[in-house]
Amino acid sequence: MLRFRKRLIPANCDVKCVDSTIINRAYYSSYLFCQRWLLEVHGHELKSKKEFSKGTKFITEHSQVRRAFKKYGQKSLSTILFKLAQLKNKADYYPYVKLTNDDLHDAIGYMESIFQGLNFD
Repeated sequence: MLRFRKRLIPANCDVKCVDSTIINRAYYSSYLFCQRWLLEVHGHELKSKKEFSKGTKFITEHSQVRRAFKKYGQKSLSTILFKLAQLKNKADYYPYVKLTNDDLHDAIGYMESIFQGLNFD
């Protein structure tokens, strides 16, 4: 998508609509990759909201992934996933905040770091 981003911009729209989608997809593909790694390598399953007992504070699945990464010695990748989540939130929930080329390239770089940093062996 990054390579063809200029061609993907709909008429009467600016580049943010495409850039926010690229950042969003970079985050969710990374998050799902991390979730799969936790399950396949460590047998670690995330808990859904309904699996938390009454009186126990709910921890989102996204936070559970980052916490599990720290538990399994992947603190730096936990930090990278958090930074990517912050970019996703900026892209998804703040429509009037400009996304920079650095934001876009950081998101792709974070995703690549996660993909390259996890080994399924």
